[in-house]
Amino acid sequence: MYGKTPHETALAVDGGHRAAFVQGLVDLAVYLTTHPDVPVPPSGDICYVVLHGDDQARRAEVDRIAAALGTTASTAGSEHYQAVRRFGPIRYEALAVSDAGAPAWEALTSYRGCVQPERTVTCTTSI
Repeated sequence: MYGKTPHETALAVDGGHRAAFVQGLVDLAVYLTTHPDVPVPPSGDICYVVLHGDDQARRAEVDRIAAALGTTASTAGSEHYQAVRRFGPIRYEALAVSDAGAPAWEALTSYRGCVQPERTVTCTTSI
């Protein structure tokens, strides 16, 4: 056999990112199955944001992913285009933010991790 399989080619392009991500999900599933004392949330989300290309190219990529997921893409408001498929309580979403919606999206996510709520300190010292 000469050359690489499509899977080997994909791994070479993404540096093993996909394989590592999928293995992480498998490892998590096995861990949670074998450790019933560890709680799990009622649901979970995985969101893949399409970042490359112009509006048309990003929408085309979401359409491609929707076909692979066996679903159809739709407009979520005027700024987002998405394809969603649920696997039980787990939601997989492919998302394209339009050029017009990008400034609002960037503003929304720009403060993530920067704003901390004020903490209340209670003194327990007696006189």
